[in-house]
Amino acid sequence: MATPAIRPFLLTAADGRPLAGEVRTAGGARPTVVIGHHLPVLAERLARAGFTVVSWDATAPEADALGDLGVLLDALRSGALGVAASGYGLLGQDAPGAVALVRAAADERVRALVTWAVSATALPLGATVRAPWLTLDGAADEGAVQATIDWFARHLA
Repeated sequence: MATPAIRPFLLTAADGRPLAGEVRTAGGARPTVVIGHHLPVLAERLARAGFTVVSWDATAPEADALGDLGVLLDALRSGALGVAASGYGLLGQDAPGAVALVRAAADERVRALVTWAVSATALPLGATVRAPWLTLDGAADEGAVQATIDWFARHLA
């Protein structure tokens, strides 16, 4: 696959803060994966595997980050990011992973979820994730990167 193109974007969070991120694509036909935080190596590998990758700066406190993810997903669905996505995968590591987990429990458009180093206790009491969910612990090494790509390839196709 071709070298992915990177296109930055700037949205406005609900509280007026700037919400920065990027869209990375190599022109593949696979669906979109949304990553909390910039994980450039993983984003590059996913884009080279044919996914469109939307990453964002998920450094706000969890409550704000959940709202920020909502703003980003609204922009994604409306086409404001130059990407057409009716369904998507979510990926997050540590605190952004907890945000992805909570969103996946509340959003039927999440078709696959991958969390790295996130406890299932981050899921609100009584909430259920309906999307296929892969949870990985440990280092973000080559094995974890490949498992993530394979998971999205299998569950977002």
